[in-house]
Amino acid sequence: MIKFLFKSFPQLFCLTPTISTSLTLCNWAQGKYSKGAVKAHTVLNLKGSIPEFIFITDGKYHDVNALDEITFEAFAFYVMDKAYIDFKRPYRMKKADVFFVVRAKKNLMSRVVISNKVDKSTGLRCDQHIKLTGVKSRKHYPDKIRRIKYYDKQKENTLVFLTNNFKLEALEIAEVYRCRWQIEVFFKWIKQNYSSKHSGDILKMQSKHIYGLPFMYT
Repeated sequence: MIKFLFKSFPQLFCLTPTISTSLTLCNWAQGKYSKGAVKAHTVLNLKGSIPEFIFITDGKYHDVNALDEITFEAFAFYVMDKAYIDFKRPYRMKKADVFFVVRAKKNLMSRVVISNKVDKSTGLRCDQHIKLTGVKSRKHYPDKIRRIKYYDKQKENTLVFLTNNFKLEALEIAEVYRCRWQIEVFFKWIKQNYSSKHSGDILKMQSKHIYGLPFMYT
């Protein structure tokens, strides 16, 4: 499946925030509810499981702001979770010829423009072209966007994706999320090798320590 996807997605990246530590080890990292946290906003190249970008923040940092720190590749695909969607930034990605696949939030307001037929035996539930109708979302993203609903039989979960790519098959867009396990493997490795206790209680030292991990990982 992964080789098949790479034919459709010549450049495929996954963006996610992760890593949290205790307040006693990182007292500079004040997270939600007074819980210390270190976030590593990471762009992982899914073709080689290699991180190409890591941006370190504390737990209070809004995930969507990390998109302002990334230099996106034109015509590449970026798989993101819904924490990174505010429509203003994804629209900038669209204008820069960058493709995104992002989980939709449950409170998404929209109207259907076109509804394509889908083979429900594949797990697909809908493939639609929609226009956003929320007060802010329609202003931030005035163009059409594609919505794909997919039922994951293995996890018994229905997922809704948004993308600005209208050419690829709906199932290809849905299946790309199956590649996200690679970033989980990478961060499992980080948690096994990263010790904030030994890298100091300052953001600069934390960042330096974590930035060095990808080179060890490779």
